[in-house]
Amino acid sequence: MPGNFSYVIPGKLAGSAEPGRFGDLRSDLGGLSRQGIGAVVSLTETALDPGALSDVGFRYLHLPMRDFSAPTRMQIREFVQFVSECLADGVAVVVHCGAGIGRTGTMIACYLVSRGATPSQALGQVRAARPGSVETTDQEKAIRDYHTHLNPKKKRGSRG
Repeated sequence: MPGNFSYVIPGKLAGSAEPGRFGDLRSDLGGLSRQGIGAVVSLTETALDPGALSDVGFRYLHLPMRDFSAPTRMQIREFVQFVSECLADGVAVVVHCGAGIGRTGTMIACYLVSRGATPSQALGQVRAARPGSVETTDQEKAIRDYHTHLNPKKKRGSRG
């Protein structure tokens, strides 16, 4: 089982440290499967071994980003779409970066924002389940910017 595993949305969306980082990749993937996980999103620069993932039957998305960096809007959009499709199919998802804190927490918070949470609500929920999540001001800004993108303010004088 990878380190720092916990669900943010019980039975649906979890975060963890990188599978195989501190142990055997196949063993960690098996542990995730036993926790009900059926899909993995990697936010590390290097992808996980596709053979190990297919042996377990996991769906997989790799969105590489540097440690301590914030995702682009396109990466957030792709992540939210992948998680939404998996959950609609009844497949639980785990998201990981290196330690499972910064990039992982940021993306999970963005998913919560996509489902109607405010940035502060999303951060609160993620940090309650995964203390220390979202490490940089750029990561916090990405969550706020994504919320603004989804909820544009009407311009003064416009109708509709």
